[in-house]
Amino acid sequence: GYGYMEEYEIARRYRDIPVSAIYAGTNEVMKMIIAKHLGL
Repeated sequence: GYGYMEEYEIARRYRDIPVSAIYAGTNEVMKMIIAKHLGL
């Protein structure tokens, strides 16, 4: 088989998903912190 090769689109997606999830998670956390400080 081809195995895991980063030249394939799906391999790049799987590689980039964890970073996207962490980035999105930090945005949500920051929104909650800001809302808490604003009293919302």
